[in-house]
Amino acid sequence: MVQLKARAEWISFELADDARVDAVWRARLAPVRSRVLLSGGLVLILLMVVQAVWRDVSYAGTAVLLCVPVMAAWIVLLFAWPAPGLAFHVALDRRGLLLQRQARRLPGCGRSVRIEASELLRLELIRHPGAQRVYKGSGPLARLELRLVTSVPGLPLIRVVGMDLQWAQRWSLQQLAQALAAQCAQAGVPVEHRYGAPDQRPEQIRAAWLVNSK
Repeated sequence: MVQLKARAEWISFELADDARVDAVWRARLAPVRSRVLLSGGLVLILLMVVQAVWRDVSYAGTAVLLCVPVMAAWIVLLFAWPAPGLAFHVALDRRGLLLQRQARRLPGCGRSVRIEASELLRLELIRHPGAQRVYKGSGPLARLELRLVTSVPGLPLIRVVGMDLQWAQRWSLQQLAQALAAQCAQAGVPVEHRYGAPDQRPEQIRAAWLVNSK
């Protein structure tokens, strides 16, 4: 079996861990907002320089000279002050699943869990039909939710949500989910297919996880 890889929009290993990671990520958004303000200030400065040159005012030459260090400082800040972010990856092979949460500039938020084929006790595939079309002639943008009931210590239920696109690509969980369901069927692992609420964003699906856990 060729290894299949896909990007997910969120992987929930534990709800308490989810809350911690989300809090750390939101706390790190303040510098990002500051960088947006800096970018807005740069745009205003550039507009003032263009206006001065266009109107040929007396300080146009000085404005152009001052624009050079401003641009250089902005470029340095852009690369030296990258925004924090999370990326979720799912890989499937004969041995089982590899779930990864990669964190950029978020200390202690990265995580990697390997689920062996023998550790997967039940698989639930929940499709959330979409209403919006991304491309002309394509199907509505739907989402797919994977619920993995496992025997991994401390991880009885792992949830994965991502896009459910009709064509194979790394941003779609559909091909990987189909291969996982077939693998579970061969191993005698129960697989359940059902539909969830339509037109759901990842934030709404995650909020439903919290509600259902209470």
